[in-house]
This record gives sequence, structure tokens and C-alpha cells, in this order.
Amino acid sequence: MTSWMSVEAYQQAHGPKELLRIDGAVHNDLYDKDDYVVPAVAEPADFFATYAVPGPEHRTLSGSV
Repeated sequence: MTSWMSVEAYQQAHGPKELLRIDGAVHNDLYDKDDYVVPAVAEPADFFATYAVPGPEHRTLSGSV
């Protein structure tokens, strides 16, 4: 997403949210430059590990995940 699209989506989002900016990177840098790719993958992974909750379709009959 372009920067303005990201900001717009962030402003409209509800609940826990983070806007990740990778200083010095342009869009194409996020494909193949490790200095940018690593944080671009790690930060969202940490966020989802903290805040993502599996929906009811992923629960067992006992209610656990």
C-alpha cells in the first residue's frame, strides 16, 4: 500500500492497531532488501501473535484452540 492508503486504513481501523513505517524504505525495498524486509515481517508477526484471536471456526468442541 502507498503511505496515504496506509494512513487512511489505520485511521479507519478499530481496536488494537499499529502503523508500521520502515525508515528509509520505499515500496520496492520491501521485496528484497533484508534491512527492510526483516522488520516488515517481524513487527506484524509480533502484533498478530499478541492480538489475533482465532475465530469460532478454529475452536474444538471443548472450546479450546
